[in-house]
Amino acid sequence: MTNNRVKEYDYLEAVPIEHILYAQFIKYDKLNRLFTEYYKDKPVPKWINIYIDIYQALLPIFSFYKVTNPYNITACIANLAIHYKSFFRKAGIDSFVFLLYSPTTGAATQQRFCPEYNGKYTMRMVNNKEVYDMVNQNIPLIQMLCQYMNNIFFKMGTVETSVMAYDMITKFKNRQITAPSLFITSSQYAFQLPSKVKDLIMLYKKKPLPGTSDDTSYLVTQENALDSYIAEIKKQHIEKFEVNQSWLSGFMTLSGIPKRNLKSLFNYKQTLKILKSIDEQFDQATPDSLFNVACKLYPNKGLDSHSYDEIVNRFRCIDLDYQLYMYRTMPEAIDTVFLEQVNDPEALKNINDQYFSQNPILLEKLWYQNTNKNEGRVITTLPFIFLSSNQLSHITHGSSS
Repeated sequence: MTNNRVKEYDYLEAVPIEHILYAQFIKYDKLNRLFTEYYKDKPVPKWINIYIDIYQALLPIFSFYKVTNPYNITACIANLAIHYKSFFRKAGIDSFVFLLYSPTTGAATQQRFCPEYNGKYTMRMVNNKEVYDMVNQNIPLIQMLCQYMNNIFFKMGTVETSVMAYDMITKFKNRQITAPSLFITSSQYAFQLPSKVKDLIMLYKKKPLPGTSDDTSYLVTQENALDSYIAEIKKQHIEKFEVNQSWLSGFMTLSGIPKRNLKSLFNYKQTLKILKSIDEQFDQATPDSLFNVACKLYPNKGLDSHSYDEIVNRFRCIDLDYQLYMYRTMPEAIDTVFLEQVNDPEALKNINDQYFSQNPILLEKLWYQNTNKNEGRVITTLPFIFLSSNQLSHITHGSSS
């Protein structure tokens, strides 16, 4: 059926891929309103680490079977990084930008506990072979380009991009690097990130309301992570619940994650009642406490040993800390090749002129940087987080080799 549908398309009728991907950019006027409100009673930082969920940004193109100029994917992703980096630089805030991509989201560490995890989107990608292959052909180009783009990095993995970001953020904190973090996504799973990290802001990308162009994207923080998640899955504004906002993994375990194909075991009001009871008796929501309190409050559910195993597996599949633990046993967690960069603006300009003339990378925005007044050259700060203790000491003491 899919192949017949593809054959019906004429290439001239194909969808311009840049139209789809540029729709993922949140416009500056919306960003300005969101962050002006956020920082109205907070000190504005001088630096922010930006993490962009490229998996979620690319998902919309898999709804189409033909696209024009496939290499526009690379240009659009590069411009996505520049778009946000430029916004904050205009506000006097410099940044690292980490583009995170996982084509097999959840396969490595989550489907072993819940085989259905993210099944819908995985099948959508795999069944659209033409677009799937086209994206895979662009990945090496994006990786190569980021080597030339100052303080913009592309990291590929096999786990949820939220787990990759959580790993990097905690490594920063362990090195006493305290810059705030921004995670840009449209993933429901990612609501756990702000619930776990005090100074992390999640920018949740929303589609415009039907029949309008109104951007309803919003910010999520540790103070409203659980409430915001419930409002998102219920598609309506709800009253604030007096439940520990960091217990999102417990809530998701019982109430599910719709866009990751995890169905609910309890409705959201029942789940909140269970969590409130746990809050009164225990220090944290664990599989044991979730199961025991659920049995006590809802005996008619007929929970048994099979139900217990299911709750344990769902918790391990979902909980961000457990997923981080598993991720750090994998070789990709210690990979630092993606941090290697080359200072060759002329080469980047030539690549842009030769391959992206129809949809150019916005280099003029990328290269607008503060420069050393004496030497007139761009100053690049290394991400010390990924260096060994000896390397870090070597650099911070000003030695050269």
